[in-house]
Parts: sequence; C-alpha cells; structure tokens
Amino acid sequence: MPRKVNEIVAWGTEGSVTGKKFVATPKDGVYALHSEELAAKLGIPLNYEATKIFVSTLEEAADLILSGGYHIRLYNKESGQENKRKPSEVEIVWT
Repeated sequence: MPRKVNEIVAWGTEGSVTGKKFVATPKDGVYALHSEELAAKLGIPLNYEATKIFVSTLEEAADLILSGGYHIRLYNKESGQENKRKPSEVEIVWT
C-alpha cells in the first residue's frame, strides 16, 4: 500500500511569521509548484507564472519535491501570507 502524504509544511523564518506554520494548500483544487528547469529554459525568474506546474494531490507534489528542482507554494492561514519554498526547506509529513 503506497504511503499517503498528510501535509507539506515549512516554518516562517522572518518578521511577523517567524516560527509560524506554512502549509501546502490547494487553490482552485490544485497545488502550485515552480519548476527550476522551466525557469532556466525560459530564461526567467523562478517566481514567474510561466514556471508554475499544477498537481491535484499532495502525493504528486511530494514526488516532484523529492525529485529535486521544484519549489512549492505554501500558505499561512493566520497571516494570510503565501510564499514559495525550496525542497530543502519543507517537511513532507507521511501517514
């Protein structure tokens, strides 16, 4: 039986969100990741819309993160802030 991802999280590192939990949260039913490969191929910064890849499950998001080269968008409900985190900054919580 394949493992299931419970959540993908990171912790705030600066300012008012220091120590606060950021969680992968679907927007319009999908999770957004940014592809380093697309950014390099297009010659644009990683945070541009054109570098986004969308997946429908946390398992798909985790697979991309673990493969390297993908940053994920995370959300902090308390502050309303959203940010992008590189693979080494996130924790994948498996059930």
